[in-house]
Amino acid sequence: MFDSIESADDAKLFVLCGGGGSAKSGVANRVSLCSLGPRADGHAGVSLVPLAHFDTEAKLATSCCMLNATTVVFSIENELVVAERGQGDKNIVLVELSRLKVDQSIDLVRACHNLILVGKASGQVVVLEWTNGSLQKVRALSLHLKPIVDITPGPGALVATASADDTVRIWNLQTGKTEHILPSNSLANLTYRKIRFGPVRKDRPLRLFTLQVPKNRKGASFVVVFERVQVSKDVSTWDVVSARQVSPLLVTAMTVSADGRFVAVGSADLSVSMFDQESLAPLRTMNKVHGLPVTGMFVCGSYVVSTSADATCAMVRVDDIGAFDIVKTIRTVISVLALLLSLFACIVVFLVASNVSGSAARGNLLSNLASPSSSVDLSRVSMDALSRFVVDYLSK
Repeated sequence: MFDSIESADDAKLFVLCGGGGSAKSGVANRVSLCSLGPRADGHAGVSLVPLAHFDTEAKLATSCCMLNATTVVFSIENELVVAERGQGDKNIVLVELSRLKVDQSIDLVRACHNLILVGKASGQVVVLEWTNGSLQKVRALSLHLKPIVDITPGPGALVATASADDTVRIWNLQTGKTEHILPSNSLANLTYRKIRFGPVRKDRPLRLFTLQVPKNRKGASFVVVFERVQVSKDVSTWDVVSARQVSPLLVTAMTVSADGRFVAVGSADLSVSMFDQESLAPLRTMNKVHGLPVTGMFVCGSYVVSTSADATCAMVRVDDIGAFDIVKTIRTVISVLALLLSLFACIVVFLVASNVSGSAARGNLLSNLASPSSSVDLSRVSMDALSRFVVDYLSK
């Protein structure tokens, strides 16, 4: 199985870790640096290309991240390991550079610039710096009361952490100061599973996408979007701007595209679904992408890459969906239809007015249309009168 997957900043490389033990499951415990490349069989599409690996032997690496294109960081129980892709004949292996033991088991690790954020089972976040070939502790922050379930770096020094204590805390990486605390929807018995900042845009405030799932792991899952509202120079709040049920079952993974197009989720029903990032309207669902639940997701170029507990990695192409602007498309179609309907109504009135005769009302309408010194405001013709003209005309 794969327990964690994270991409580099350029989204061309990614690292994944996991296993199950060769003796127990036949899947070796391993950390792998990979990329997407052309399929070996010559068919269209891409496939997973392993570049280098690190065998963790009997112990399982449960979280990993990338510092840069050649350096990866991963956790094994209560140890943090930094490894680099080898040179020359050793370029297919990840060579250990440093190892640091902490006092508790590590829930997950995330890279933020040259810093490493370590989430611990106690709810504490340790900030480390990779410098001069060693890990240096910057600070330790007691942010939550229960284990950290996700960490996402934001723009500038902003960081968000989600915890099993049903809160998301948004804080400043440089100062360690908390900006805001976002509780989950406890009334609906929901807790946070994944969090991701949306892309920075000039036309709207920063957004935070959260995946909220049932605490008992049974029932529907929701994507809830918070938006930052600047109250004053030094004070801001985060308000809910949209929410949507994304699956009637437990959703186990979520990712947000950096280009602002979509949110992708992986569900316990083995499907991968995409939703419009602006409106959360559904775009597409691919069923039975994996044989077991999705454990990780991210966007790599034109593909959504997902990993699963079935020890497979799937690539779903997204640049040919053609429905990412579905809301704008619907609005455009409605506008065009409204214009065509208005033109049709004018044509009908003109035809009716040109062919009716007999009654005083119709005679007056024709005389007005024929008179160069007068005109008829068609917008003021009542719908009842228009209906009578159409009926008379069609009954001829």
